[in-house]
Amino acid sequence: MTWAMTPPSSLALEIPAGRPSVYGDGALNFLVILASTGQELGAAVALRMAKENVTKTDIPSVDQYIASQPEAAQRALERVRSAIRKAVPGAEEVISYKIPAYKLHGRPMLYFAGWKSHYSLYPATSRVVAAFKVDLAPYEVRTGTIRFPLSRSVPVKLIERIAKFRAKEVAERENAKAVPKKR
Repeated sequence: MTWAMTPPSSLALEIPAGRPSVYGDGALNFLVILASTGQELGAAVALRMAKENVTKTDIPSVDQYIASQPEAAQRALERVRSAIRKAVPGAEEVISYKIPAYKLHGRPMLYFAGWKSHYSLYPATSRVVAAFKVDLAPYEVRTGTIRFPLSRSVPVKLIERIAKFRAKEVAERENAKAVPKKR
């Protein structure tokens, strides 16, 4: 049994009964509905439930994630993937939170996801946004998210630079943790 609902965003959803589902773009911009009741859940409860229901078999590889996207998005996501891999060849490619992610030294470095009319990079830290302010001006930047429209060409060089910058941020954090604190 499924529930067909129209949430406030006027996006029609079909949700499998008995499973919570998370819809939206970005950590702060989502709608969670418990399908068996149609009840909207609080963010903390919803995120915990969603994480409990995520298994590695949901989307086992980045190849399968990209293949599951519309054709127009597939081309863009392949270019994003190539740009990140070229910029940070030592990063581990994984699926995390059901989207492609890259880890460096075991720590999350960069995520990307495809949507109906855009693709996004996460996280857009305050340092990333400040460092690339001029380059990011044509794109929508929200808390933690950079949105690139599918209607425009993929800014490969910009994505490479962002990936390198994020790799540097992760390495700096790792090095800061390794240095013992002075008393």
